[in-house]
Amino acid sequence: MELEDLKSQWQSVKTHIEAMPHQDKPAIDYDRIRDAKSKFQRRMLSGIAIVPICGVLMVTSWLWSPMRLPVWWLALISVAILAETIYSIVMYGLIRRMDPAVNSHSEILSAIVKIKMHYRNMELVISIILVPLLIWLSFTPQFVGTWQMYYVWCLTFFAFGGELLWYRSNIKLLNSFRASKGN
Repeated sequence: MELEDLKSQWQSVKTHIEAMPHQDKPAIDYDRIRDAKSKFQRRMLSGIAIVPICGVLMVTSWLWSPMRLPVWWLALISVAILAETIYSIVMYGLIRRMDPAVNSHSEILSAIVKIKMHYRNMELVISIILVPLLIWLSFTPQFVGTWQMYYVWCLTFFAFGGELLWYRSNIKLLNSFRASKGN
């Protein structure tokens, strides 16, 4: 629903943006744009660096974890981690190609829309894979009524709460990058 609204809003604004003469560009604060761009790139790089570490820990957890998850559970969670890494690399590439000194307003806005779509899709894919998996895990006979069930619930709550805060912060950063372009 939000994606369709975003697309319709973009289509209504796109013609006005493309019609703007290039020689009458408003004054642009390039330092602010570069700062926002580099901050978002650092965030994506930190995610790209941390996620594989989590993937290795997840894949090898059957060796050290007291919960002893089945291998196919670990495989599904590892697939989600791999999907997140691929999406992060794609988003990093999109933000890296954006150059406010070279690109027009419409190119910058379309790149930001693409980044937001990729980011939203990444969050959706990860949630679709992990939430049902973790709920199912906590209600399997091996975990019902044990400390592991409550542990999974707490980890799920804190992980998705932290991810929501991280997502909102990154979207806010992307919105500030777009707003810094001027009218």
